[in-house]
Amino acid sequence: MPVRTHDASDDPLTRALHDEIGEETETEQQLRLKKEKEARRVSETIDELIKEEKAALKKTRPIKVLLLGKSTALKNFQMLHTPQAWAAERISWRAVIQLNLIRSVRIILDTLVESQSPRSPRHSRRLSQGPDFVSPPKWMMLQDALRPLLEVEETLIQRLAPDNDTDEATTHQFAGAPKLREVSVNALSSWKNALSKLVHGDSKEDQTVDMNEGDTISMIIASRKDLIRSLWQGPDVRSLIKQRKLRIEDLPGFFLDDLDRIASDNYVPSDDDVLRARLKTVGVSEYKFTRETPNMVGSDWRIYDVGGSRTQRAAWAPYFQDVDAVIFLAPISCFDQVLVEDPSVNRLEDTVILWKQLCSNTLLKKCNLILFMNKTDLMAKKLQAGVRLSRYIPSFGSRNNDFTTASAYLQRKFQTIFHEQSPEPRPFYCHMTSLTDMHASAKVIASVADMIIHSYLRDNKLI
Repeated sequence: MPVRTHDASDDPLTRALHDEIGEETETEQQLRLKKEKEARRVSETIDELIKEEKAALKKTRPIKVLLLGKSTALKNFQMLHTPQAWAAERISWRAVIQLNLIRSVRIILDTLVESQSPRSPRHSRRLSQGPDFVSPPKWMMLQDALRPLLEVEETLIQRLAPDNDTDEATTHQFAGAPKLREVSVNALSSWKNALSKLVHGDSKEDQTVDMNEGDTISMIIASRKDLIRSLWQGPDVRSLIKQRKLRIEDLPGFFLDDLDRIASDNYVPSDDDVLRARLKTVGVSEYKFTRETPNMVGSDWRIYDVGGSRTQRAAWAPYFQDVDAVIFLAPISCFDQVLVEDPSVNRLEDTVILWKQLCSNTLLKKCNLILFMNKTDLMAKKLQAGVRLSRYIPSFGSRNNDFTTASAYLQRKFQTIFHEQSPEPRPFYCHMTSLTDMHASAKVIASVADMIIHSYLRDNKLI
């Protein structure tokens, strides 16, 4: 079969090359140069616009902070940076604080019941110790008189978490303590809004409880105030609590020493009350606020409170991306406590392991890690009461069992882990905190916020 031949001029590639390298007239050359100059101008303009857009994006990108460990830090940020919004929602914490109060009463009553049980390992020892313990008729009378409080407890749980299945009975991390169900609310739920509907008025002075809504809870608590006081302050109960080594005062949400204020019909929580209140949240809470800064650069903030319990840690990873700082709360007072989820694990040991994992995470190698060694006040009280740190942390050895020595020892441990595990060298930031101390924590939070924004401006080459 004959092969078909083509003239070279028919080939499109040949024609294209010929056109490209062919001779051009002076007019054509000037036209070409003019087009090339215009194309360069357009390209340079686009590059400049892209550069400006990137710079603007840096200025408008919100600062992202991750809180790991305790929502009290989030409350401090809210109180400091959005005081009006904080004041508006403060009344919604009234039900939480009332629930905290009643749960402390339940712990005492359940301890009394358990102490009277013939199956209790302490029963035979109790019989020989005479009048230091509550006699069965007396505690039964107290239990009957305070029974309405236990009914109120269920009502409050339904108000706070109507769709929530409370956790199985768990310990309060103290040996010998009775078991209680853990009440939790979803971070995305509107429990604050629902409870604030019972309140009228915008200012603290105008906030009053709408008793027409059938809210008799405050009246029930107020009517049992003297009984609660006699229960908590009775020498027989104190003797039993001491024998059981139940440090109820150290539990989050302890308000038995504030009965006169809280057990009243028109009780309105203070800032300090809300900081001390205990309510477990499940899920991630996002908090937005605007902070005044020069030229408003880095003024928009996003704080994500992701919780510290083992069951919530799987939700952390997605928030590691593009985060500017991580505030890690290490409750150093928990050296003698165990995890609710796993009673075989010491809480401080779990905190140290978690800190190690955080420091070594490559996603956070450019991120500022800020350590809050929290609950310093409770740790100091425990050490002063004679609880020895070396019993739970043998490496502490025979050092002085005082707060200054113990806290410095723990800080060195955290700092060593930080430098050894960090993928890249970075500064170590550590603060001794008691986040329920409103005034002291406000200074720490303000200082940390200034440090974060300075790092943000430096890393984005804005200073």
